[in-house]
Amino acid sequence: MCFLIHPKHNKPKIAKRKIRVYKLLAYLPKNKLRSPVLGHIYEEGLQSTVELKPLKSYYNRCEIINQGYHSYNKKMDCRDPYIYKVAQLTAKTNNLYMCYIPKGGIYYYNPETREYVSNQIIITLNRYDTM
Repeated sequence: MCFLIHPKHNKPKIAKRKIRVYKLLAYLPKNKLRSPVLGHIYEEGLQSTVELKPLKSYYNRCEIINQGYHSYNKKMDCRDPYIYKVAQLTAKTNNLYMCYIPKGGIYYYNPETREYVSNQIIITLNRYDTM
């Protein structure tokens, strides 16, 4: 999954406080969660730090980030048509989970898609039904 860097918001930011975000995840046994697109497995709590590497995309002439923790600003923003369709096809146990970009985390935000990509994320088991 790739994050499109907005041309007017193309510099990374450092979170001055924790930022509440939402992710669409599938619940697995033993309090594990799985992302519907890449199948990444999460556990509750702070996830390992990843490096955010902007890349030039020659296809749509913008910068993108392929790795990082993708999340959304509001619950309704998680209904991105592509993500939502993949989620429906991959599992009937997908739900929205409240998460946080921790204070000091590095992130980009795209105001058009209301999507974040960050180098860190805190996963909670606070769930909201979506399907």
